[in-house]
Amino acid sequence: MLLVGLGLLGSFASVALALAISGLIENIDHRKPIDFAYLLWFGIGFLIKVAIPFFQERLATSVSTNVKQNFRKELLGTDFSSSDVSPAEVSILVTRGLDALDAYFGKFLPQFIYTLVVTPIMVTLFFFVDPLSGLILVFTIPLIPLFMIFIGKATKVEQDRQLESLTKLSAHFAEVVRGLSTLKLFGRIDHQLHVLREIGDNLRIKTLKVLRISFLSGFALELAASLSVALIAVTIGFRLIDGLIPFATAMFILILAPDAYLPIRMIGANYHASTEGIAAATKVLNLLDAPKISQESASTYEPGLEIWLGPSGVGKSRRMDKLVAGSNAQSVAWMPQHPTLFPGTVEENITGGGKLNQTAINWSIKFAMLQDVPLNLLIDDYGQGLSGGQAQRVALARALYRLKTKGLNRLLLDEPTSSLDEATGMEIWKNLAALSKKSNSIVVITHQEKYVELAERVIRFEA
Repeated sequence: MLLVGLGLLGSFASVALALAISGLIENIDHRKPIDFAYLLWFGIGFLIKVAIPFFQERLATSVSTNVKQNFRKELLGTDFSSSDVSPAEVSILVTRGLDALDAYFGKFLPQFIYTLVVTPIMVTLFFFVDPLSGLILVFTIPLIPLFMIFIGKATKVEQDRQLESLTKLSAHFAEVVRGLSTLKLFGRIDHQLHVLREIGDNLRIKTLKVLRISFLSGFALELAASLSVALIAVTIGFRLIDGLIPFATAMFILILAPDAYLPIRMIGANYHASTEGIAAATKVLNLLDAPKISQESASTYEPGLEIWLGPSGVGKSRRMDKLVAGSNAQSVAWMPQHPTLFPGTVEENITGGGKLNQTAINWSIKFAMLQDVPLNLLIDDYGQGLSGGQAQRVALARALYRLKTKGLNRLLLDEPTSSLDEATGMEIWKNLAALSKKSNSIVVITHQEKYVELAERVIRFEA
């Protein structure tokens, strides 16, 4: 509102300058003494015109900075681990994407409101001073928004494509850096350089398309405004020759005419400058909504043993990650597909180093068939010291110990027996089936079809 108020003050200064200049020229033309009031109005209008851009720039920067800070706090405080959003995409939005909001909140939005207010005032003033010029304004001003609508739609499409291309480039680059050692091992670095070059060229082409449309729109708006001002100037010129309009009035209208079209022209210019920010803000709002939706949809549990069956790479583990992310962290016990063991004893890895609950640990060890592993066995700094099957049973015992000590009834397991022999694996699965009968909700991912008969529910994932 302060920015709009400064704009209105600027319009008042334009009227004061037009009045002062037309009056002074009339005094000189008719060889009259120069009226001191005109000089006063000229000085006031000039000072306001000089000072306003400084205050507008400072205020616009403050407004856009506050908005960007709020967006960044929400983005950085949101967990995207359960969504399909890449870290590179979030990085682009938090940095360059939100920086593009400066033009929208600092320029376009205040200019839009200001134009809605000042344009009717200008038209009314023109009708009061010279009805014919006011009538020309009424018929020519709508042409400028018409051009803006047609060109703005094309600009938005290209701007969205440019932001998508930039995000794709950043995401692909991040993946290349993450897998650099693997690419070097298999001699695929040159191929990835070629892919990055292609994506970069695609981004360059899309950026040039946006610039081309922006320049075209600027030319169209300037042409429409110039022709409209010229139409007013021509009619004033003919009437001035015929003596149908006073000289001072003619000068006042001619000086003020460009300012009558300027607000709506600035809307077009500022809109095109802010389209990248609008596209980024839209994407930010979509991202902030997306995790909430996924969590709500993944937060339902039913008692019993549920098996997720399907080949590798079809999204079972990803869906379980969403199920975990959508749950209250304190209400679920979870074993990931690739559990991490920490330096210390087996007992510390199961209990987390906290106060020991002997009943719970005995139950967990028996359930996970871990009797063959000493609890005081040390695991080194690299998480080694156990076989793959033993490490898997330690991780299972850890999840079970949490389930028991916290009094939980939700257990999520990702491939808990994939590295175990058939007999041990079957015993653990029988224990899981028995546990699920006690009003516990157990979800297990597996590739092994033979355990299906133990489950109440089976969800099959297709490749």
